[in-house]
Amino acid sequence: MADVFISYKHEDRARVQPLVDALQSKGLEVWWDVGIGGGARWRQTIAENLSGARCVIVMWSEASVGPDGEFVQDEASHAKERGVYLPVTLDPVSPPLGFGQIQCVPLHDWNGDCDHPQFNAMFEVVQAVLRGERQRRPRAAAAPKRRSRPSLAVLEFRHASGDEEQGYFAEAVAEDIIAGLAKSHLIEVISRQSSLTYNAEDVDTKTICSDLGVRYLLRGQVRRMGRAIRVAADLIDGEADDTVWSGRFDRPIDDLFAVQDEIVTAIVSALEPALLGREQTQSFQRTRDLAHWDLFMRGRYHFWRPSVSDGHQAQEWLTKALELAPDDVPTLSMLALAKLNDIWAGVAKDPAALIGEAHAMAMRAVSLDGADSSAHQALGVVLSMLGQSEQAMAEERRALELNPYDVAAAGELGRLLAFAGRTDEAIKMSDRAIKASPNNTHAFLWFRSKAIACFIAERFAEAAGYAADACARRPDYFFLHFLRAACHFANGDAAQARAAYTEGVELMPRYTMRGMKMGHPFTNPEDLERFATALRGAGWDG
Repeated sequence: MADVFISYKHEDRARVQPLVDALQSKGLEVWWDVGIGGGARWRQTIAENLSGARCVIVMWSEASVGPDGEFVQDEASHAKERGVYLPVTLDPVSPPLGFGQIQCVPLHDWNGDCDHPQFNAMFEVVQAVLRGERQRRPRAAAAPKRRSRPSLAVLEFRHASGDEEQGYFAEAVAEDIIAGLAKSHLIEVISRQSSLTYNAEDVDTKTICSDLGVRYLLRGQVRRMGRAIRVAADLIDGEADDTVWSGRFDRPIDDLFAVQDEIVTAIVSALEPALLGREQTQSFQRTRDLAHWDLFMRGRYHFWRPSVSDGHQAQEWLTKALELAPDDVPTLSMLALAKLNDIWAGVAKDPAALIGEAHAMAMRAVSLDGADSSAHQALGVVLSMLGQSEQAMAEERRALELNPYDVAAAGELGRLLAFAGRTDEAIKMSDRAIKASPNNTHAFLWFRSKAIACFIAERFAEAAGYAADACARRPDYFFLHFLRAACHFANGDAAQARAAYTEGVELMPRYTMRGMKMGHPFTNPEDLERFATALRGAGWDG
């Protein structure tokens, strides 16, 4: 039997001939289907030589990756099962689904010369396969020491060998995660061609990160358990070599496509906040020569803390970040929101001026990059402060069109729907955010929206329960205790209402009606009055 079997689409025969000649000139016995004729034994002859070859070179091209390349794909599958599969690309294409786990060797620019670097690189791999060695992806150029955004690689999800369906599912999940994370403008995700074709077996984390030029890795595993499937994923900081986040997802496999979407959404929605949380912590460990990213992370950290002074610090850090990168859209978007902190806290001296500044920043962010979901999400928040509820909801819907995994936009849309009195829609949208990212640090806002929706619908016991859920997640936010107080009073429990109000007053001794209106933009004045009356019943004097 031959040393090398070449699988190719007949349209590519003229481009394959030079490779056959070059390999034969190196002393290898090469088999391909030229000259075997047709008839009944045609496929049998191919099958016999395919099964006996020590190395099977599969020529991926625009023709062979398409629907008419089924024979090439069948031969590639057979070669993979035997462990002798060597993919080569004649065109800059990605192999079909199920064949992306092994690094392709490119011959796009090969001129037929046996001394050409592309041929030499390919011939080294051929020799390795003939020796029975696994392929190793060539080491990438060293990454810069500091990036403006954290960088991430999603590795091939491990799965049971020989289970073709599991292999397809594992690759599809990894590819969808890459596509989902790529929608975030706060993370740099390297391409699937670089990460999913990397052979990470028996390679330590730091080496992989160095090879791929990234800071973080996502490793995963797919395992079938009867009529269920488990997907496990771990986010690893390659520099520190420790685990930042882990997730385990068990789902029935009655509808594998629905399961895939659900698991991908859960992983993508959890990864960004986990990764950015790590980045925030590390930004405070650097004390000198702070880069834009460090300043942005510090501002983001203070933005999500409850005190008025934290809100002011958030503005200071974000303003410094913007000075270093005046056109950075995420910084503009977050600074626009930070401008509103004093209004939400009820201490703003000139709310109109702050809203004007925030609106100008959010509009600039959208004009600079209309494809950034965070810019539209921020603009939606600002427009709600201007009383433009319908346009605000349109901005949040646009953010979700751009990035369906943007749970902040889903949560904000739920909030706007709740205050607009569209209670069923509000609960559905809030549940979407909660389901996608249940442990998100912002989830308290989504439970708050459900409480507001239930309060308006006069389902006061449910409202009190959701308000308690919100408080359990962020007990340091005064308005959540006031919400719980109003819900308890409306439900007829004056004692719990007073206790909840007392907890809120300890955090915010003076809360005016003006501040309450700003933080609770009820579309219907009657809903606002009903809420204020319930809060007064709990002890509020606003």
